[in-house]
Amino acid sequence: MQPRLCSRAWKEAKALTEAGAEVSLIELRDPSPIMDYSIFRRHVNLPFAPDLIAMVRDRSKILRAIKSEVMASGYDVVHTHNGPDCFGAWLPSVLDVPVVHDIHDIETAAETDWPKTARFHRLKGKTIDWLKRRWEHKASTRTAGVLTTSPAAARFIRDRHGGRNVFALENKPFKGDHDLRPKLSSHDGETHLVYAGGITVAKGSERDLLPVFKRMAADGLHVHLYLMTYNESIRQAVEEQTEDDRRLHLHAPVPQAGFIEEVSQYDYGLIWFTDMNDNIRVTTQNKLYEFQVAGVPIITNLQEGYTAEYIQKKGCGLVVKGAEEVRDAIATSEGFRLDPSDCFMDGQDILDIYDTVLGRTSLDGGHRPPLAVGGTTA
Repeated sequence: MQPRLCSRAWKEAKALTEAGAEVSLIELRDPSPIMDYSIFRRHVNLPFAPDLIAMVRDRSKILRAIKSEVMASGYDVVHTHNGPDCFGAWLPSVLDVPVVHDIHDIETAAETDWPKTARFHRLKGKTIDWLKRRWEHKASTRTAGVLTTSPAAARFIRDRHGGRNVFALENKPFKGDHDLRPKLSSHDGETHLVYAGGITVAKGSERDLLPVFKRMAADGLHVHLYLMTYNESIRQAVEEQTEDDRRLHLHAPVPQAGFIEEVSQYDYGLIWFTDMNDNIRVTTQNKLYEFQVAGVPIITNLQEGYTAEYIQKKGCGLVVKGAEEVRDAIATSEGFRLDPSDCFMDGQDILDIYDTVLGRTSLDGGHRPPLAVGGTTA
């Protein structure tokens, strides 16, 4: 379950189906245009607004609807996903079925569709921060188990909340056949970078990345942009600020199932942030593993934390301080280790976690009954 299906939840569901499980989905938003919903045995779209204020306002109605669906369908596990953590916090007291909560990001609550009134913004900081911390604590301590995106994130959650069953399930793609494409650079002799993720045009925000990409373009590097969270107003704003630069390329959204093939045509993949916080320090990004499977070395400006340590230890990319270092770092690089053998998610690992929280080591006869994955993105 999740307010809207994201790439991590989709990859987990795909890996589970490949392992023989039946997975259903519950979400609030309309279906995402870049996700393949055919993998789900059942898809339930609840008729409630997905923004933070509406979810708090409609809490009782939403929980009744979820409980009705879970009771009618006979799920073994309900797997909630954060963004925000509210469903992991709320559902254990409502359902008789074990709830497993998936913490993608530390203290997360998407700002989409928050009220724009001055009064709300005066309250926003303290109120939202309090809610995020409260929901994360409840989800970490009241659910049957917690999944995080890295060993570092698992330690962080254990230290902060003292949860019992906290597991690391890294942001890896499912194992499949990927038809990698020829590099664009083999045709034009130029260097092509790719960034796939969130971008904002708000000055000073965590994802205020266009100035960074413009600097790279000024140094003669092509930067290809994919907005992985579709928002038409943000897309239009990004398009307006990139359309006059021949080395900045804004692409249409790519279905998650075809993402690895799409990015394989580029020379380097960017994992880039304009700020550092606990969340960035301990979590892993989907692209850390997807770029390697695509045969694309990584360039990041993260100087510390799990992602930087992983890249440096494995030798699968470059760690730089800023955009002004990227061109020279590429020119002086001496090759990369892009062995993808440790880059795939195994659905059996998720099933083993479910078995642990259910208090059993295996299901009789190897048959796995229907499973609900998500919290409003199951």
